[in-house]
Amino acid sequence: MLDKSHLTDKSLHGTNTRSNSTAMTTLNAKMIMDSVDFNDLPIDKSHPHHSAWLWGPDDGLGTLNYLTPEIVVQAAREIRSGERACLNWDMRHPTHPGFGRQQFSHDVFQRSDRTVCDDTVHFNTQHSSQWDGFRHFGYQKEKVFYNNTTMEQILHVDGESCSAGMEAGMAEWAKKGISGRGVLLDIYGYCTAHGLEYDPWTTHAITLDVILACAKHQKVAFRKGDVLILRTGYHVSYEKATVKQIKAKSEVNPPAYAGVEQDLEIARWIYDNKFAAVAGDAPAFESWPADTNKIGCALHEIFLGGWGMPIGEMWYLEELLNLATTLDRWTFFLSSSPLNVPNGVASPPNIMAIF
Repeated sequence: MLDKSHLTDKSLHGTNTRSNSTAMTTLNAKMIMDSVDFNDLPIDKSHPHHSAWLWGPDDGLGTLNYLTPEIVVQAAREIRSGERACLNWDMRHPTHPGFGRQQFSHDVFQRSDRTVCDDTVHFNTQHSSQWDGFRHFGYQKEKVFYNNTTMEQILHVDGESCSAGMEAGMAEWAKKGISGRGVLLDIYGYCTAHGLEYDPWTTHAITLDVILACAKHQKVAFRKGDVLILRTGYHVSYEKATVKQIKAKSEVNPPAYAGVEQDLEIARWIYDNKFAAVAGDAPAFESWPADTNKIGCALHEIFLGGWGMPIGEMWYLEELLNLATTLDRWTFFLSSSPLNVPNGVASPPNIMAIF
């Protein structure tokens, strides 16, 4: 078990103070994060279960802190052929967003009588390909977000003054962007080829055994700071569906989609691998609707609210799959530039994979 003698009350920030002069240094935060065993979470027992608020009380990056310059330099060595794939889905899709979110709209208009055009777009930042930020989903029973942030703090932040940390929201991620090594696991392809077929538009739970078997099949070895990307087959079902079927699906709340099993062993494995982020092609990374009976909550709560680990959803992975299959390479350099919106909750990923 972890020797906790070096973890003082100051380093664990049991209170929700933003201007705390005793905040951990980056070095101390890294040392603590690398030494905390999953079984010891949460270290401060007054915090929500399995939370790891270990990067300091003013932190707004969470596991993105793993993306050090050294990690990014190593990831950049994945660029060999220069071939690229865009992981942003056409923003007009899905044509009928789920979870009651508004549809995308785009207007092109002429400026006066000149040969000049402008356009405007209106969209929910989570209607299509997206990053879920830490201000999106918190612990439901405890009613707190990452780093003990409350709903009141999120809704009443002054947009002119929220310059850093959780108050900055997506703008904190945008300062340096998200760059690192991406790892694609073609779960849907693996299961189809090995007699484990499933319907991506059902609450199919992808087990840790299947994830590990797929990784072994693809000869993938994980590294600290990787962005784990799972292809569940969501777009296969979407592209086969009629507009009527897509509309009907959007009207079911909560909708059913395949994703990782709501299981603590999967949470442990993800935590132990020190991924910088996780992502997939489905509207949720875990199987949905969330079966909270097994662990008492959805993995969304632990990942976003507990660890500050970004979740990418509805990424378009079909072109990436084609490239990875052709090159027989499942790792690549990943570069994402979230919207620089202070107090932002989520963002289109604006993301490219480069081989």
